[in-house]
Amino acid sequence: MSLETTGPQQRYARALYALSQEKGVDISASMSLLQEVFSINGDLEDVLSNPMVSSKNKEEVVQTVVGGKAPKIVKDFIALIASKNRLDCLSGMVAWFGHYDREARGEIVAKVASAAKLSEAQRKNIVSFVKKHATHAKTVQLEERIDPLLLAGIKIQVDSKEYDATVQGQIQALRATLKV
Repeated sequence: MSLETTGPQQRYARALYALSQEKGVDISASMSLLQEVFSINGDLEDVLSNPMVSSKNKEEVVQTVVGGKAPKIVKDFIALIASKNRLDCLSGMVAWFGHYDREARGEIVAKVASAAKLSEAQRKNIVSFVKKHATHAKTVQLEERIDPLLLAGIKIQVDSKEYDATVQGQIQALRATLKV
């Protein structure tokens, strides 16, 4: 789930994060587990957004996924969003929760698209670049992907900011300058 989705996902996640901080309960392990399940198995999201599945059954599925050892705050949160018929938004809530949790720890996720696999030296340069431009970053985590459509160069996305150092990006900038 992308953080581009705002609305109830963002609001519920912010409230859950604030509540967990207020109560002093670390729920990041449970939320990470949910994030992992959503990323590995698209079936869970399909079940949660299926109007033919009752809210009660959806809640039971999610409660089973988080397991019996999940903190009470997580179980109560799941029950609350089930009662509000918002389990279809859970994937986004989990993604936003992760964002708030990383932000509080000073962690930045930089999405890097490149034409070829990055070397260790390139990774270090990218991390330095991101730390220079995102001064609040204590640590930088790179999410790398190879984009076969790129001829050369890289694109780096940090939050809503994109840095384009690709050949295509340079050509587009030249076109814009020349108004071709």
